Amino acid sequence: MADTEFEEFRQYFERLPQHLKAPISNYT
Repeated sequence: MADTEFEEFRQYFERLPQHLKAPISNYT
């Protein structure tokens, strides 16, 4: 698993609005 890519995604993901984070969290 590419942990570095995942961390970069998380940093970007944390900047997203809450209404976008909720459905994506349910998807993963």
